[in-house]
Amino acid sequence: MGWKAFNLFASIPGGSALTTFPPHHADKALAFLKLLGGTYENHGDRTFEDGIYPSSDDELYIGAYGHAFVLGSIPLAASAFRGDVPPIVRHLHVTIPGCRVLAVLLHSAVDLYGYSWFENGRLLSTTAPLLLQLTASQSGEVDA
Repeated sequence: MGWKAFNLFASIPGGSALTTFPPHHADKALAFLKLLGGTYENHGDRTFEDGIYPSSDDELYIGAYGHAFVLGSIPLAASAFRGDVPPIVRHLHVTIPGCRVLAVLLHSAVDLYGYSWFENGRLLSTTAPLLLQLTASQSGEVDA
């Protein structure tokens, strides 16, 4: 049924761009995994594509690159679209002080897309038109 991308990207202003292909720091990824707690388990190295397109709610992919993180997780990325600052953004801000966080969701088969932008631990901008429409229809509100 198409692909789904659910990701969070965190980096500091002026840091190395991910397009320069900085080396992955497995030790930082494991330390972040421990910070999150929960029942996630380390299953070793995976491809970047695996991380961009998590296939279930049980998967969490962590890429640690210098002063940047790339996270692939359906529930963690989705938590960024509730209108507040989710715990994952606070964890990233503690790990990378002063970071900016971009949460992205994309689906190839339906008109589902969205982003949320956080700076200094605050939500600055968010949009997810279909998600907001579905939420409104499920809560009984009617668009005028």
